[in-house]
Amino acid sequence: MIRNISYISINQKSKTMKQFIVISNKVRIGLVALIALGAISLSFQDSPFLSQKFPLQEMPYETLPEKCNGSCKQVKELDKMIVQFDRTVLEQVNSVLKNIPFASISKEVENSLKNVDLESIFKEVEFSLNRIELKKILENVYSSLKDLD
Repeated sequence: MIRNISYISINQKSKTMKQFIVISNKVRIGLVALIALGAISLSFQDSPFLSQKFPLQEMPYETLPEKCNGSCKQVKELDKMIVQFDRTVLEQVNSVLKNIPFASISKEVENSLKNVDLESIFKEVEFSLNRIELKKILENVYSSLKDLD
């Protein structure tokens, strides 16, 4: 009987050890997966420890190559071309503006303003305002508001 009791206790101990080993294996697999995921995600990040071991590459200032066969232009050359284009356009606009006779245009505007008959315009506005029947419009608005209620 003592043998049976000791066998049962050893059997129970082995079952619990097996369960512990199975659970610890799952935990180990999970930890290894998390560490691998962390290592992969950190590989995409700049690390201060790695920059001490491996010097960082310097970024070039210009994206165009320094030496070309004459078919490509440097950014400085493009900037110069843009400035030169702006100057030529401004010169052309100034020459066109200088040729416009502003004195004659102002005289024409003054003459046209003198020809405008303000009295007839005021009479037409008064006549059109008198033709509007404000009372009928207000009655229609009030009736439509009552219908909405």
